Amino acid sequence: MRGEDRRQSPEENSLATVKRKHVYFEQFHHNNLTKKQKCLSSETETCSQMGFLFQGLF
Repeated sequence: MRGEDRRQSPEENSLATVKRKHVYFEQFHHNNLTKKQKCLSSETETCSQMGFLFQGLF
């Protein structure tokens, strides 16, 4: 590797940029939680539907 300077530029450290990154992270995190909740609720719904089907068979 080359001896590059990997420090952030002043623009990257500005308050507006930090806030923007924080907002993006919160939105990303919220979207992931929402997706997980939708998956869990659909899995639960599917499982309960399958349970009713199996109860009807036996």
